[in-house]
Amino acid sequence: MKIERLNFYSYSIVLKSPLKMMGTFQNERSGFIIELIDENGLSGWGDAAPFPGLHKESLETVEQVFKNSFSALLKQKDNNYRSWLQFTQDLFSGTPSLCFAVQSALLMISAKLKNVLPALFVNPQALTDIKLNALLTPDNLNSFHDKIVGQGFKAVKIKVGIQSIDDEINLINSLHKKCGEDIKIRLDANRNWSFKQAVFFAKSVQKSCIEYIEEPLENPAMCPQFFAETGLNYAFDESLHDGLFDATKNYHGLSTLIIKPAVVGSFYKLSKILANAHMKNHRIIFSSTFESGIGLTAIANLAAAFAGNSVHGLDTISWFTTDTIIPSFRIENSHINLNELSKSVLNKEILKSVV
Repeated sequence: MKIERLNFYSYSIVLKSPLKMMGTFQNERSGFIIELIDENGLSGWGDAAPFPGLHKESLETVEQVFKNSFSALLKQKDNNYRSWLQFTQDLFSGTPSLCFAVQSALLMISAKLKNVLPALFVNPQALTDIKLNALLTPDNLNSFHDKIVGQGFKAVKIKVGIQSIDDEINLINSLHKKCGEDIKIRLDANRNWSFKQAVFFAKSVQKSCIEYIEEPLENPAMCPQFFAETGLNYAFDESLHDGLFDATKNYHGLSTLIIKPAVVGSFYKLSKILANAHMKNHRIIFSSTFESGIGLTAIANLAAAFAGNSVHGLDTISWFTTDTIIPSFRIENSHINLNELSKSVLNKEILKSVV
């Protein structure tokens, strides 16, 4: 593969409502779209959209690093996809959101060369249709019935640790009464609770409907003790990426690993996390950092390739007023169809050429 040309676009998309995440309020989502074009005229896209609090790199850093890499990318010639992954992992080691974007574009081109979906290029046995959970916040719970029941969702993710614990206990118990046992609830506390608070919450809610609670404690090292005290399974997300997770250790009660490819960056690093998860029998759920449809499409293909039977967390597109692709990243009856996604084209109307 030889990259003959590349295009670099910026975008800024207004969100339907303010997003509170990682201690920040976001009214819009900004990032860069990378388009690589090979000697055959085949193009691949990637989305580099660092999220404040999740990524160390800024948009300005991503722009400068990518501009500085132009000549290296255009000089590189190698027909081996894995060699390209190693090359770009080294080139963008300090900017995982950018590494994810470039490797997404390379995967897209490599799949086109074989005339298959990216998921099938990675894993010939991959599914081409994956299931998603709904994403709710306390602000949009009033419309949950239309979203969950109307669109056939069987799992819903809810952020907790935002309001008072008593209010959130009432909220979860009320939601359980309305949804029953057919819909599983996934909670995400983002490390907002002390051990005492988390235990009080877990002992006060109806646990039969709760699949797990993501990052329940401000001190993740105490999660096994939390499980022993409450019997509620937990999941790791931030702990996978900030150095606190020890892959050689057994964490009692850890049922699920939440994978954010844009935070992991390199597909090689991703494969190591996945291999360890399978060895430990941890469920894998792919999630986003509120990328646009281009980033979500890449994640959906990785999810289908590596964990096709899981219910993944890519409903973040519901926050966006528009998208970087046409048709937009579309969820139909709680599913994503990769064949339909492959028909999308760049939405040039909202993309601004950087170079």
